[in-house]
Amino acid sequence: MKALVTLCLLTIGTTVSAGTTVVENSREIPVAHDVDVVVVGGSARAVAAAVAAKESGATVFLAAQRPYLGADLCATWRLWLESGERPVDGLAKSLFGEEDSATPMNVKRTLDEALLEADIPFLFGCYVTDILCDADGGPAGIVMANRSGRQAVIAKVVIDATDRAAAARLAGRSSRLIRRASTSSTVSSWAGRRTNMHDCCR
Repeated sequence: MKALVTLCLLTIGTTVSAGTTVVENSREIPVAHDVDVVVVGGSARAVAAAVAAKESGATVFLAAQRPYLGADLCATWRLWLESGERPVDGLAKSLFGEEDSATPMNVKRTLDEALLEADIPFLFGCYVTDILCDADGGPAGIVMANRSGRQAVIAKVVIDATDRAAAARLAGRSSRLIRRASTSSTVSSWAGRRTNMHDCCR
């Protein structure tokens, strides 16, 4: 039997009136996963963060917006290393190989395989619509929308690896905080930034 989580969005009610807003009913939505870490995003950086969390002993789930992984490299055609850059970890080496270049299909396949080999469950086409909070107001997971409807993922840590800090903005983090976090070279909770794999290369 699947667990359910009750999400109170605004207030209980069914009244619809003319205006710019409507009141949405509270509802129960299914819990798809209950993990230590949820990674939001399907970039190469998101996969690297998910694999690192798994290697640290955490249970992990990854929610990717697009129908494939690696959009930061594939959609932008940013498939090469800069002069002097060299892959420094296993994932980067798998992506760029000995020729220091990649193809879109190789990137997608390599990122898929990295998650599968690490036994990390993931879904494509998932959009974060809300952030779950604990009794103290801290992040406790996400609500996502996909082809199955709306589902919750309960997590102790939420890593926002989206290119526009989607989860961080839903959590009410200020744009100033997000911009400051975006200068970091690592992905951390709520640190949204335009992602790329090149931080794994030197």
